[in-house]
Amino acid sequence: MKKSRLIRLHVIAKSGQQSGNLTHIGGGVFESGRWHITPDIAEKAIGAELHLHEYQDKTSWFAGIILGWRPADVPDRVFFKLKKNPGLSKSQKEGWGNEQSRVWEE
Repeated sequence: MKKSRLIRLHVIAKSGQQSGNLTHIGGGVFESGRWHITPDIAEKAIGAELHLHEYQDKTSWFAGIILGWRPADVPDRVFFKLKKNPGLSKSQKEGWGNEQSRVWEE
């Protein structure tokens, strides 16, 4: 079955360890980064929700819509530019692997 569109990306990101990895750009726009995601998946993530979680079984402490991405200084790692939206916060109980869960629209 072909995965058509990424609608949510959940990642483990401890709130106390985000110094330098979560930067407020202005106007509710942030950059969050160094995620282990290939450029092809990053491209499919534009328009999707990004959720940062303390633990897999907890509601995301930060959420927003991905506006774009740029490569990090390490291969297959990216920074996302996103618009924060606290109303999107949710939990994700299934599909976790490598500290990520991807939810696709089929």
